[in-house]
Amino acid sequence: MYRVVIFGGTFDPIHIGHLRGIIETGEILRPEKILVVPAGHPPHKETKYHTPPEDRLEMTRLAVRGIEGVEVFDYEVKKSSPSYTIETIEEVEKRYGTNDHAVVVGSDSLETFTTWHRYVEILEKTDLVVIPRPGHLDGLTLEEVERSIAPVSITGIVRDFPSPGCVTMETGKGRRIVSLPIREINVSATEIREKVAAGKSVKFLIPREVENYIIEKKLYRRCEK
Repeated sequence: MYRVVIFGGTFDPIHIGHLRGIIETGEILRPEKILVVPAGHPPHKETKYHTPPEDRLEMTRLAVRGIEGVEVFDYEVKKSSPSYTIETIEEVEKRYGTNDHAVVVGSDSLETFTTWHRYVEILEKTDLVVIPRPGHLDGLTLEEVERSIAPVSITGIVRDFPSPGCVTMETGKGRRIVSLPIREINVSATEIREKVAAGKSVKFLIPREVENYIIEKKLYRRCEK
């Protein structure tokens, strides 16, 4: 359905919820490539990550190694300036020579989408692929989506496309918002950091390679909520 799907996140650390999201997105949309993009420098000074970007990048590489059609895109981590999705999209277009792409967003992020930098331009340049987050936009109603992308409008809806359970919404910008029926796994990076700080097991919540990296680098020993 797309040449490139952009799957961004803080990945602090990357966990099984992220990985199932990546895999199931690929199974439904069948893009040529999924680019997993660890966030770089936050645009707001009050936002902070618990782990340096280089460590989050390496954990992401370890986690997706061997998953067919999935690559880590380090553009945001390598940037010295704040990271904005619109600039990542433009860089993807430059490097891969295509505008046949989509950006994956969690349903929780869609709720605040109008606060994103140049968000109307994002809606003009790419499709949005929405995956569920526990407790956010259950069912993804038309009213909730329209509120999340205002003043851009929804001009049409196609159900069960591109596969059963999906909802595809056409926007007034000539792009699409596609809701995917992906399994919700109720695990969070915050929970994992807290478990590590408390000396508890995170086995089966993150890949073994990521767990070993956390131990080796002594990450999350002191955890701030």
